This record gives sequence, C-alpha cells and structure tokens, in this order.
Amino acid sequence: MPRLPIRMIFLFSLGIALLAGCKAERPTGEKKPVVQQTQEAQAHPQPEGGPRWMVEDTKWVTMTPPLPSDTVSQPLFPDTDGARVGQLLQWLEAAAPDTNPDLSEPERSYALHIALKNGGMIDITPAWKCRDTSESTGSQSMTCHAVQDEVYLTMKLSDGNQETEHYFAHSPALFEFLDSTYKAWMPERASLVYPQTITAGEPFTVSGNGWVDASVTVEVQQNGKVLGTAEAATDHGAFKVTEVIPDDPHISDRDVQLTIRGADGGSRGVSAQIKRGKAPSPQEPARLLGTSASCDKPPKALRWAGRSYARTAQKTDREPGMKYGYVACEKGRFPPGDGGPGTLMIYSDGDPRQSSDIIFVGRWGDALYAISSKE
Repeated sequence: MPRLPIRMIFLFSLGIALLAGCKAERPTGEKKPVVQQTQEAQAHPQPEGGPRWMVEDTKWVTMTPPLPSDTVSQPLFPDTDGARVGQLLQWLEAAAPDTNPDLSEPERSYALHIALKNGGMIDITPAWKCRDTSESTGSQSMTCHAVQDEVYLTMKLSDGNQETEHYFAHSPALFEFLDSTYKAWMPERASLVYPQTITAGEPFTVSGNGWVDASVTVEVQQNGKVLGTAEAATDHGAFKVTEVIPDDPHISDRDVQLTIRGADGGSRGVSAQIKRGKAPSPQEPARLLGTSASCDKPPKALRWAGRSYARTAQKTDREPGMKYGYVACEKGRFPPGDGGPGTLMIYSDGDPRQSSDIIFVGRWGDALYAISSKE
C-alpha cells in the first residue's frame, strides 16, 4: 500500500475536523442570561412494558415564561385537551437521555409543567450550553444559549416521594414545543381583567385565566383594612367574580390593593383606584334583610346606600333629633311614618354618607321602632 505524503494526511485530518464543526449545536438565536454549569446529566432508565404515564394520570399542563407577565398561556386539561396531553406524554417517553457534559441546566427560560394527580410534577426546559468570555477590561463573564433539540427534565414522581429525577435528553419534538408549538396549543390569555377604578357602593367584576386551583379568593384592602372578599370556582383555568365595596365614610379616594389567592397557595396582587359613590338621595329605597317582602314587620337589618345595618329594630319611646330624610321600602311599603305613607325616617347628625351614626325610625302599629348603626 503506498504511503500518503505528510501534507496530504494533514489536509485530510483538517477536513474531518471542519465537518465535525458543522454538526455542532445550533443556538435558537435568543440571548440567555448567565448561569452556572450543572453537574453531568444522569442517565434515566427506560420504563419496561407499557407507557410510564397515561392521560388520566395528569391534572393539568401549564407553561411559564422566563419573567412575570400580564398574560398567561392557556393551560391544558385532560378532559378537554386529552389528545394534546397524550402527545406530550409520548414525546416525553421517547426522549433519549443525553450525558453530554457540556450541557447546562437553564437558570431562566420558558418551562413546561405537567402536574400529576398523585402529587408529582414534571418540568421540561431547553438545555443550555455555556462558555466563559473574557472582556476587554479583563473581567470574566459567562454566556449561554439553548442547544438545538436538547431539553432538561426534572421529575418529582409523587407527593409522597421526595426523590427527584433530573437529566438531559434529546427530543426535537419537546424542544420545538418549548420554542414555538406551545403558542398554538396554549394561546396567550390575560392573567387578570379588573377595573382600573372602583366606585364604592357599585358592583365591579374581576376575572382571570390560567388559574389551575379549584377556586380563587379576591380580597380588597386599603391601608391594611379588608374592605371586601369574594370567592369563585374556576372552570378550566378561568374565573369570574362580582363584588361590591360598601360606600363607607371611612374609605378614602386612594388606591386599593386587589389580591387574588388560589386555593393551592398561589397569589397575585394588583392596584386599582377607588372613589366614593354619589351622595345618596334621602328617598333612596332601603332593602330590608331578614324580613318579609311586604315590609309589614320591623326590620331585623337593612341595607341602604351601599351599607348594611345588621341590627334588629327595637321599640323606642321617642324620636331622635337631627332628622335627615326618609326612605321607602324596596319591596313594599313601610307603615306610615312622619315622612308620609310608606316611609322610614332617617336621623343623623348630618349627611349619612359622611356619618357613622345613623338611626332609622319607622312606625308599626302604635309603636315606633328604630334601628341604629351604633354598636
């Protein structure tokens, strides 16, 4: 066999090296923050027999962005999105473990989360490759990029099992899903829809998407004081609740904090402005609470001008001073009072909207009855 010249051997070796370089990982094009390299990925044993997970084993599937956002990807649920959940599980089963020591766990990226009914959780993110860079100033930095078709898997298999599996895997399908497919399967929705301004005494609505809790609670606070709470069940990640903040004289025209809490512990807070409602008319109807619809009995409690007075009417032998006006019964007629047929007199030391001391007086039979806002 003839010997090749040394120069030809060198050129042949150089050609092989260039071809190998063309097969290196291709970055996604997005800039990634600096992260520390993780330990070498661990090999994951392949399951024996049937699939490791079934669609009915899952509770929901969500996507989270690298940074907090006002929008959320619509979750997938096994009862409505079974085919897509099943496809994700098939891709997960087919993902081949990769022990490449150059791969790194991402510190901040899009992540796919698959919740299991037994309390387990599967997290899937793109795998990264990082390298040190020397700056002109002499300082060192690290730059990272996503590695084409490589993902990082973290698995907590059940609520009672504290062990967590984590390894790198080769999966073009899962990588493409994290990069683009999720946008079509899990379109963006507004995480919260709420009014920028709330008027005291008038109903307002808060709704949201992407909440996988069974229910949520909406709480309104101002200066640490709870002004109102409401609870709503979720329907495949969506909820809607309507609430009324009483037109209390202690409420100021300042921002209030809306806190939405999920039953499983997650929460989000936003701010809104609150303004006082219009001054109530002296003849605005009062709604009796816990009495007959005909208003033929002294009230156990009543609601007027967005505020509730939850005290039973008591007999009184005299009328208080500082008469303000009168109201009519909402569902019928009060017995005749000093304001005329079907009225309940209001006594206050001024505009009741600005006062925490209000007395309502009505006549039933031959007796006067009063309900007071006083403790």
